[in-house]
Amino acid sequence: MALGAALAWAVFSYMLKKAKSRNDTIAMFWYSVFGLVFLIAGMPFYKISYVISGKALLGLLYVAVFPTAIAFLLWGKALSKLPAHICSSIALLTPVFSLIIIAIFLKEEIIAAQIIGLSLVIASTAFNIYLSNRKRWKYESNRRFI
Repeated sequence: MALGAALAWAVFSYMLKKAKSRNDTIAMFWYSVFGLVFLIAGMPFYKISYVISGKALLGLLYVAVFPTAIAFLLWGKALSKLPAHICSSIALLTPVFSLIIIAIFLKEEIIAAQIIGLSLVIASTAFNIYLSNRKRWKYESNRRFI
């Protein structure tokens, strides 16, 4: 199943890269179609109940809209505005934002180990961005003298 998921994601990613005109909404549609086809193909291999309650349907709708569709559209917009190395580095901050949101809305307590982990994630992300910019600056300065 994992190999099938990796293959489906690879085909989807390849098709997105080769697309002449990149429209994030159309890409999101194809992303959803690939996911649906993959899930339908896997249904016979798992014994699950196919009866969905109203509460479960609302949960599915939430997962489809917020963590998937909106996040993908924002990711595509970020990639169009910023270099890929910056976007991928900023994506590493997802756990930081998640923990902050959990602390604010769910009133969860943040313990010292989490603060240490968040500090390491933030520091490594900043260092990664610094190194990538440094390489770019070095390349551009060497290129001027050639």
